[in-house]
Amino acid sequence: MTRSVAVLAIAVAFTTLEHRPGATAAAANSHATYTALRTAGLGEGVHVTDFVLKKDAATFTLTGSLYLLAPVENRVTGAVFVGDGTMAYAPPLAYERSMLRVLTRGEDFNETFQRAVFRFTDDTAALITHAAAGPAKAAASQAQNALKDVNDALRLRLRDNLHARLLHDVLSAAPGGLFHAYITGRKYSNRLIFTIDPQGAGFVSPEEVQLFSWADNRGGIFAAHHLSESYTTRQRRETAPGTWIDIQHHHLITSIETNGELTGDATTRFTSLVDGLTVVPFSLFPTLRVSSVTGADGQPLAWIQEAHDQDADFWVILPAPLRRGETCTIRTRYKGRDAVAAEGGDNYFPIARSNWYPNNTGIKDYATYDMTFSVPRRLRLVATGDLVSETVEADRAISRWGTDYPLSVAGFNDGLFESTEGTVGNYTVIALANAQPSNSTKELLRIAEAFQMPVGSLATASANKMALTEAQLALQILTEYFGPLSLRRVHVTQQGACNYGQAWPGVLYIPTCYYWSPVVRQQIGMQQTNPMYWNSVVAHEVAHLWWGHALGWNSYRDQWMSEGFSNLSASIFLQAAYPKEPQRFREFWRGMLASLTEKNRAGVRPIDVGPVTQGYRLSSDRTGAAAGAVLYPKGAYILHMLRMMMWSRDEGDEKFKALLRDFVATHRNQPVTTEDFKAAVEKHMLPEMDAGGDGTMDWFFRQYVHGTALPTYKLEQTVGRQDGQTVVGLKITQSNVHDGFVMLVPIYVELQDGRVIRLGSASLRGNTSVERTVPLGRVPVKRAMLNYYYDVLALEER
Repeated sequence: MTRSVAVLAIAVAFTTLEHRPGATAAAANSHATYTALRTAGLGEGVHVTDFVLKKDAATFTLTGSLYLLAPVENRVTGAVFVGDGTMAYAPPLAYERSMLRVLTRGEDFNETFQRAVFRFTDDTAALITHAAAGPAKAAASQAQNALKDVNDALRLRLRDNLHARLLHDVLSAAPGGLFHAYITGRKYSNRLIFTIDPQGAGFVSPEEVQLFSWADNRGGIFAAHHLSESYTTRQRRETAPGTWIDIQHHHLITSIETNGELTGDATTRFTSLVDGLTVVPFSLFPTLRVSSVTGADGQPLAWIQEAHDQDADFWVILPAPLRRGETCTIRTRYKGRDAVAAEGGDNYFPIARSNWYPNNTGIKDYATYDMTFSVPRRLRLVATGDLVSETVEADRAISRWGTDYPLSVAGFNDGLFESTEGTVGNYTVIALANAQPSNSTKELLRIAEAFQMPVGSLATASANKMALTEAQLALQILTEYFGPLSLRRVHVTQQGACNYGQAWPGVLYIPTCYYWSPVVRQQIGMQQTNPMYWNSVVAHEVAHLWWGHALGWNSYRDQWMSEGFSNLSASIFLQAAYPKEPQRFREFWRGMLASLTEKNRAGVRPIDVGPVTQGYRLSSDRTGAAAGAVLYPKGAYILHMLRMMMWSRDEGDEKFKALLRDFVATHRNQPVTTEDFKAAVEKHMLPEMDAGGDGTMDWFFRQYVHGTALPTYKLEQTVGRQDGQTVVGLKITQSNVHDGFVMLVPIYVELQDGRVIRLGSASLRGNTSVERTVPLGRVPVKRAMLNYYYDVLALEER
């Protein structure tokens, strides 16, 4: 293609962004069946006595009135209960029963209520009709008020378009299995929701069952699991890009204006993962308002998108059901503000990181991308994938990006940047910092001046070289550990947020405050729990190019690996980048231990809340922000312990590197599970790691991955001489563990010249002590030590 033809093609593409749907185009929310579901009122009312409704691990017992909702397409999709009801619930997993006791303050779950709203597409309506013992006795107005309260909550507070989900099952010929119970509880929470959805129960998808509370001071997801029968049959769970569809390719044409307004034209090719797919959910930022949806033949399709400040979930209604494995292509046009924030000084902050285009839920649906962006010509936009071309047409800068390999998600950053670039291995690295201060930075300077506070320069471009150098070094070090990436281009970009970083494939978002000097950060009162944060934040985000993208996570239960590996990588970076300052490495792990074992604002130690496999559910009103204090440090600690078990004096980290390279190569560009990683560890485990005696790592994963173990160690020692040799006497005590707990405890000695040498390890089971006498020849020993490099997640009694 010649340059003139290419420019013409791009110009035509952006002309389509101004498309206005014609008179035949469908309107949002206009589908008749959807409207009927949205407005369905009460129908027949019946009385029930001791009616037992068994739903998976929950049992409802009802005495009172049940008002069925008016049928839609001859299907009843709900009922409202007024009377005396109870809900008993015992999740099939022990650790879920333990988590549930956080809500109930230690007792078994047995909620009482006097009203509840049930929505369903399963057999509930038939069960109610069969149990009816006459007409309803409670006033219909009570039921109507309960239904209105739930509908209002779904629209305005929870912002969950349940009616779009119901529409799929009503239009599908396949039987539905949805069941939701909205309970006004009297003991634990007056805003309880119990859900069963074969397509995944909201945040905990692909798990089908969850119980959560959204009451003030009692909010949180307190139980989640797969359908109970799957645990008795031990069904193997395969990884999947989603529960509804698998997207193969995105073709995105995007224009961003000076005020941050985004206009998009997305063509999405996907395959159905279910039989009888009728309504397709997409993740799209709520202020990006859809103007039209068309099929591959150009015919308009109906879609659902309620007001941006309500339940604005985007669903597309297909003209005919899709079979499992059948492919479909749709085109969506949309426009809106707030997905990209204009922050002044030509600084922009992409708020909609994963849903600035119609996407699958989460970031585990790997697809190829062809993207074209247009921004004002003075600005520069960088994106995920490989740069195909850059042109300037009139007052617009146009760039095209694409991949010949699948990506977990696509993203971009734009602004008026100063840049510097370099190479390392096969990677090109471009560092971009904002050329001018944002409005928030100017305001900070104004406040500092008003209070006569001495604040140094808040300019960021001068630190661009540092960001480039750290990214290059991190890529070099981590490629050695994890193997090469598919991507060839990495952009290290400044973002307006000051307290966190993020990474998308090939685009790193580095916090603004990283670019300021340590003196400036101290002057404005910025602190981090881990003092090594600023020294390793770039390395942490570089690591996410592998952990989170080259390998994704299958569900929230596996997300600990993404943050854990990235935190581990930060520690490896500190160790390699500062070989003459080993205290940085130890200080990093001391900070990780403190994050886990010091009580948070809710008065709990994060490590006690639950295992890493409960993911972000660990945070609740009862437990505080425990999730971040577990996923990052404990996830890293699990991997650090494995690294230290596999380390040897002769080979260093070579066996650990072999494990990680193999894991990445085996699962590249796909989501992984905790069980996938366990299998990789067992493939590479050393003989001495078989502490359980069964050739597996069950013992380790049971204690640290699926458990909350935190042993305490005490070392009693003597250092003396016998027959001209140094002899070290050791007594090591392990406590605060269950009887079956086993651990390999590393033993070190510090020599008189300050060097630290690892002697080996002691295997301890349960609450016990071991004693050893270790002859060390003529080595001048100062003292023995346990856990010198914080090798084991544990406390030590001094």
